[in-house]
Amino acid sequence: MSQNAEVRTKADKTSHLQGREARAVTALLAAPTIVEAARQAGVSGRTLRRWLDRPDFQAKVRQAETEAIGQAARLLACRSANAVEVLHEIQNDPTVPPAARVRAAMAILELVMRLREVALIEARLEALERALLELQDAQKSVEPAGGR
Repeated sequence: MSQNAEVRTKADKTSHLQGREARAVTALLAAPTIVEAARQAGVSGRTLRRWLDRPDFQAKVRQAETEAIGQAARLLACRSANAVEVLHEIQNDPTVPPAARVRAAMAILELVMRLREVALIEARLEALERALLELQDAQKSVEPAGGR
């Protein structure tokens, strides 16, 4: 076998493996169990469990989960204005029983408080990250040229 043919064969195997792994990542997001995800991906449960032990595969799964959650969050954000409007209508409709109006008002207040809490946490986290970067930069400027 020529060297070029060998390189192509290795590349084909790598591409095939990446395709199988990509199918497995997608299946893990959709399937209720690892066994079912393996079946959907066309691999054995043992193979999928072995892949799940690998840090690089775990990172791919986490990245896919992050993207899926981001997509779900965007969909929720698009529909949230309608939900708040419904709560507002219930809260202000005198024909709706008082208990339902109170629950709607409480839901609105709870959502506002959660949003505020998340915004405050994000601001504090950003401040901590900036402070950490500044500290790391300061440490780099005082380290000896040879390092540690």
